[in-house]
Amino acid sequence: MWTIGHSNRRYADFLALLRQAGIDQVVDVRSHPASSRFPWYDRSRLETGLAEAGIAYSWAGKAFGGRRKGHPADDERHPALKRSGFRAYARHMEDNAFSEAVDRLLAGAAGATSIMCAEAEPLRCHRSLIADYLEIVRGEPVSHIMGSGRRQSHAVHPGARLAGKGLRYDRNHTEKLL
Repeated sequence: MWTIGHSNRRYADFLALLRQAGIDQVVDVRSHPASSRFPWYDRSRLETGLAEAGIAYSWAGKAFGGRRKGHPADDERHPALKRSGFRAYARHMEDNAFSEAVDRLLAGAAGATSIMCAEAEPLRCHRSLIADYLEIVRGEPVSHIMGSGRRQSHAVHPGARLAGKGLRYDRNHTEKLL
């Protein structure tokens, strides 16, 4: 499993990165798959462009999208995450709906699959939490496409731990880690 952030890249550069990594399928995990600054990353245009390039596209923003609303319990359950939005997303990952979406993601992974969001840096994006879940809970290794010829293995958040069938971000909770 791979991840990539489209960032402010030209579409041709983005496509070249996917091809360099041998990506066969892109799963878009943006809640709102649109961009006024970079219209080539709008859902319909991206789906069409990737299909023309022989790369499958699917949108999974309902199940995997970020920008979740916070709840006071998030602070107690996931204190190792500094950002409230990340704590809210970690709570979302506790739901059965998230686990079922991961089942569908893994079952539908045809060839090399990349999760895609807008943020270039994985640590600033909720896809790093998805990668934590895939690695810790599902044992699925994840790598990030960073740029031309630059890839990095996912480094699990130091505050994450397996808790039952999910994750908790509460290790070393006396200090905020992200």
